[in-house]
Formats: sequence, structure tokens, C-alpha cells
Amino acid sequence: AGQVLVHPFVIGELACGNLAGRREMLRFLGEMPSAPVASHDEALAFLESQALMGKGIGLVDLHLLASTSLADPALLWTRDKSLARVAGKLGLAYEASR
Repeated sequence: AGQVLVHPFVIGELACGNLAGRREMLRFLGEMPSAPVASHDEALAFLESQALMGKGIGLVDLHLLASTSLADPALLWTRDKSLARVAGKLGLAYEASR
């Protein structure tokens, strides 16, 4: 129904690991609508504008947050506690109760 987007970095991270049903899962994820991909400069500008330095997130997390902000009104669903905390403070976190 177009309510879920996937980021290519997430697909890449999953592809690097041991994924059950690998071919089928990667095919399924590849067929999903893609979130906009923030450029490196956009991600760094987002880092600066939101003062995210030293907040416990890495480069991939930063890109996911920047891309989520570009896909407004998208929200980020993650089980990563640091990323969820930062996304929540930015108003970008998906919460199951919504």
C-alpha cells in the first residue's frame, strides 16, 4: 500500500549478514518503494543543523535520519536503541502505539 519505505543502506547492511531466506528476502526488499537517499553533503548538513555530534549514532544512522527527514511525513522504525532515541528527539521515530 506504499506505507513502508526501505533504505538501500538497510538492504546493504542486511545483505552483509547471515540472512535467513537470503535470496527471497533481498528480492522482496528490493521490490519495496525506496526512501529518498540523502547525499553525503545533505547528511553532513543534517548532522550540523541538528547538532547530532556525539549522540551515539554512526554514519549509516545519520543517513537514515537525514533520509527520513527528506521523506516527510515518514517516520523511522528501528530496534537500535541509540538510533531510536535520537530519532525520537527529532520527532522522526515510529512508535507502535501511533
